[in-house]
Amino acid sequence: LIHLAQSLPVTLDPAVAYDALLSMEPGYPFARTDSPIPAEIEGHDASWPLYHHDVAKARTLLEEASYGDGFSALLAVNEGVPLRRRIAGLVAKSLHALQIDVRVEALPWADFLDGLKRGTLSLFGWNWVPDYPDPHSYLHPLYHSMSLENFAHYNNPDMDSLINKASMETEPMARARLYQEAQRIAVRDAPYLFMVQGPDVVAHRDHLTGFVYNPLIQTGDPVYFYPIFKID
Repeated sequence: LIHLAQSLPVTLDPAVAYDALLSMEPGYPFARTDSPIPAEIEGHDASWPLYHHDVAKARTLLEEASYGDGFSALLAVNEGVPLRRRIAGLVAKSLHALQIDVRVEALPWADFLDGLKRGTLSLFGWNWVPDYPDPHSYLHPLYHSMSLENFAHYNNPDMDSLINKASMETEPMARARLYQEAQRIAVRDAPYLFMVQGPDVVAHRDHLTGFVYNPLIQTGDPVYFYPIFKID
């Protein structure tokens, strides 16, 4: 299964997906990424290379996983997010080059979430937003075997050990090295494929004052309005 997971990132053509996203959202500052830890967060390793399109390598990995003749799979996304469905379509198109027949289906949120929890979705597309700007909030939920949000059902004792050690490490440089090693394992094993990262964008009129952007609050979440007022 590791060979199967590793085949997907090199089957996809990240440049095509990235360019398609830019064409759908012109001017939005997307950045390509293959890492679960964003570039601005402690532990990110900028020296780790991005995935590159390599169908021959992907075919070899599939054969090693006994899937050389391809297979069929459902790629699920939740309803109401056209951009996510468009990305899923690009993924399906790329995988078709290896005789992987992917059917994209948009599910109601309740059904999508139920499928994630039950582990019945062979492939799924979503985005991840941390609870706080720390590498632990990116790695533990998605990669630790005891996490309830590890919807890929990924289980690697080495990853668990690194995450546990990093959560208790108080020396910043040593902590960053642990997260960098965990990041390398995450990219190598590829239970998830990260494609792009982008900033949160908040717009308001220029006569508004008192608003302070909080990076821990997503766009659309409740805003604390008490200190905000309008200048006529």
